[in-house]
Amino acid sequence: GIDSVRLRAHASRSQVRVHAQSLRRLKHLRALDVDALDASARQQHPRRVRKHQEVVRLCEQKGQASVVLSNPRAALMQFPGNGVHPGHRLTVVASGVTQRLVVGVLVTASGNDKGQLEGAMQQTRRVLHAAGVPLPTRLQVAGDSGYWSEEDLRFAAQHHAWVDVLLNPGPATGPLANKPGMLPREAFELQHASRAVVCPAGRPMRGPVRNRFDRCDVYFGEGCPTCPSRPRCTQARRRTFTVRWEYESLLEAMRTRMRQPDAKARYRQRMATVEPVFASLQHDMGFHRLSSRHPPTIDAEVFLKLLAHNVSRLLSRSRLF
Repeated sequence: GIDSVRLRAHASRSQVRVHAQSLRRLKHLRALDVDALDASARQQHPRRVRKHQEVVRLCEQKGQASVVLSNPRAALMQFPGNGVHPGHRLTVVASGVTQRLVVGVLVTASGNDKGQLEGAMQQTRRVLHAAGVPLPTRLQVAGDSGYWSEEDLRFAAQHHAWVDVLLNPGPATGPLANKPGMLPREAFELQHASRAVVCPAGRPMRGPVRNRFDRCDVYFGEGCPTCPSRPRCTQARRRTFTVRWEYESLLEAMRTRMRQPDAKARYRQRMATVEPVFASLQHDMGFHRLSSRHPPTIDAEVFLKLLAHNVSRLLSRSRLF
């Protein structure tokens, strides 16, 4: 089983820099008439521009929405019921419904689970190989809807030879997804061979028009104004439908795997495998916040806590405890 937990970072809020805020500040600074500023403001202007340029560079280099200047492994995160603070994401791979041994660990500054599956499983594979498990051994892992993303589904498809991935489908998204009575996305027929879309009324949709920014194809409904299904299909004059064809293929491959007889029984074991690890860390050990801000000691602190968890599990399975 794979899942993650957020841990408070050893860092001050004053050291947090946000990508979007720096972009807005840069736009404002560049729009200023520098010659109209007083001597002090004119002297500080280049320094302020460089400061925000550096924040933008760091965020884009790391692929993060924020950075923490005093802690390179942290980022701004939303903590359940406790506001927004600098934090780390601790991704854990655990094995065994009764053993619950940690076999893989990944410490990142990601704000969510998306894209974390590959790094965690590659690290798990290296750990198991060092422990004597042959590389050709096929691993099995189950993750919740937090890993239902294009990156993680692509990893599952491309590395199917050595890891069997089970992922729970994420909830429907979009402005109409949660409105009762509206037609679901599944009501549209996607014809992968011809890359065509047929609407619920049986009419081929016009398109595609390529949206290069979102890397998707956009289709438009035909005959929407007079269609009897329109009130259940769209609130606009005509229905638009976006498709990322590779993503749709990955979705269908995972849905097919989850419909196989063994998938549901195996997936139900995920929670009993990995969730107790976080209960051990946070409830039993009180591990909610790291005490270091340097990458090597951050890893050491996390590994020692997880080592203590593994030792406690081994002792509980022996007669010594």
